Amino acid sequence: MKFEYHIGILAGGKSRRFGSNKLLYVLEGEPLLLHIVKEIPKLLMQPTSITLSLYDFSQYEEIISFFLKKEEFKRISKFSWTYTQPSNLSFPNIMIDILLDTYHGIDNKERAAIFGLQTICNKITKGYLQIIPCDTPYFDARAINYHLDILRNSSIEFDAIIPQWKNQFTEPLNSLYKVQSIKHIIDRNIKNHEYTIRKIILTSLKVRFLEIEKEFSPFLAIKKIFQNLNEIPI
Repeated sequence: MKFEYHIGILAGGKSRRFGSNKLLYVLEGEPLLLHIVKEIPKLLMQPTSITLSLYDFSQYEEIISFFLKKEEFKRISKFSWTYTQPSNLSFPNIMIDILLDTYHGIDNKERAAIFGLQTICNKITKGYLQIIPCDTPYFDARAINYHLDILRNSSIEFDAIIPQWKNQFTEPLNSLYKVQSIKHIIDRNIKNHEYTIRKIILTSLKVRFLEIEKEFSPFLAIKKIFQNLNEIPI
């Protein structure tokens, strides 16, 4: 099956544990942003776009201040930057677009991943969207490559590809979604103040659930790649 896909990095939240911009938290010598960005050129299929979703302008200013200090990042416009990684990878140069979340919930006090997801879906409108939460520093490009292989080799046009543990717990923030299939669900759920992304799965979507222990464990450190920053001992 032929398709286009996009990467969406969700970074609009503040850490309950650190009380600061998680995206710039330094772990093992590098901020979380670089842990993620350095993996993207390892993908076997170049994404049509890469979008970084932020909560507000103050978070944007923090990110831009960081970009300006790094030679790898070059400004294209106010909200577009390139990142270059010296390597023999298939596409060492990537462009990152920055978006500010368009909706923050009641009285603009809510912080939930679904707002960033809505903002990105409003931008790209079609194709598939692989979302990556900014606070999973051990994200591995091979997991997304596996998602893409399923789409390429399947005659079924799935609405979502979602990793699932054997206890039925899912990883909706590390999943691939068909934008046209979920956008109206996201809009409706936000209107109804339902901000949990897992509720998207409970609708009539055609979902391919990946058995994490069976399908990922042969080539991935499964207990690590889905590990959230709040779960990592410091």
